Amino acid sequence: PYTLSLHDALPISLRTVLNASNCGLTEVPSVIESLHSLKALVITHNSLTSLSHVKQLSNLNTISASISPLLPLS
Repeated sequence: PYTLSLHDALPISLRTVLNASNCGLTEVPSVIESLHSLKALVITHNSLTSLSHVKQLSNLNTISASISPLLPLS
């Protein structure tokens, strides 16, 4: 059974962790730039080649992007 946690009840703009694994993403959506509270982004098992939209997230300290064909970050 699925257990609802307090974190699940928070509006997306207040979340500190976002798990977008296995979502078929080819890029990180630009809407992520508005998630200023985000501290961790889990985007494993996607087809990402860029993380351009995460540069604006000053509180972000963890990105998990394994099994994605990312190009070198610049």
